Amino acid sequence: MNYGRLLNFLLDGNFEYIENYPYSKISTIKIGGEIPVLIYPHTSEQLISLINECDACDIPFKIIGNASNLIPPDFPKRVVISTKRLDGFSRDGDFITVGAGVMLPKLIRKMADASLSGLELLYGIPATVGGAVKMNAGAFGASVGDCFYSARCYDIKAKRIITLFSDGMRFSYRSSSVDENIAVLSVTFRFRHKDKSLILSDMNAALRRKRAEQPTNMPSAGSVFRRTAGEPPALLIDRAGLKGMSVGGAAVSEKHSGFIVNTKNAKSADVRLLIDKIKQIIMDKYAQPLECEVELLEE
Repeated sequence: MNYGRLLNFLLDGNFEYIENYPYSKISTIKIGGEIPVLIYPHTSEQLISLINECDACDIPFKIIGNASNLIPPDFPKRVVISTKRLDGFSRDGDFITVGAGVMLPKLIRKMADASLSGLELLYGIPATVGGAVKMNAGAFGASVGDCFYSARCYDIKAKRIITLFSDGMRFSYRSSSVDENIAVLSVTFRFRHKDKSLILSDMNAALRRKRAEQPTNMPSAGSVFRRTAGEPPALLIDRAGLKGMSVGGAAVSEKHSGFIVNTKNAKSADVRLLIDKIKQIIMDKYAQPLECEVELLEE
């Protein structure tokens, strides 16, 4: 690994970057140790050149958006590339193209101002557009895939720009064909027209429901377990009496048992151990395996 070469590349290219920056300051669950180098490309071209340089230097990296669905490690080893500065926006009729780093709530507000509908039920999701597409983020029966038209991406292995359309995205529950070898650069959505007051009403209703049902006042990474065949994980966790169960500073939310919250200075190890305990208890009691929806990053 050639960190010296990478740092020279960042300086020469006028990249925005920070060395030894805590994951806990950027992850929504507020955990994680110091990232060797956190880098913010401002354009798609910068992102692509950075990915290629990391490969050339044999430096492992992780591309993130808002870090809202991640359990970061206590001892990060990879360079972190954040897409949050990829914030372009353009409109062609009902088609809206935005940079991968645009926050989903910001896009939805902008669409509401233009009386364009389709994603308002997702208003409370704290994700970037790129991250939301990767996870097919959803809420209250709606998902990103409902309005998705195409995504301009960089194929990291093939080292070429590709365009993925909806029929090639393989959208399913909190999943898509976007994986670690695909970097989303920008996304195009197709919206439909609707009265602005109705859109705003749906946005506010979704936000009220989210605040009423979920522990939005505490650091978390969202819903921990994926809904699969069988009963909803939160229902099983609640039935097993696991609300409030804790390991270190991590605890099962008293408000919504599908969430693990950071009650006080939790470590990644606390969250991981708590997840393992929940999985084991639910398997022992109900013979139902639980699958993580959150992404557990490397230790």
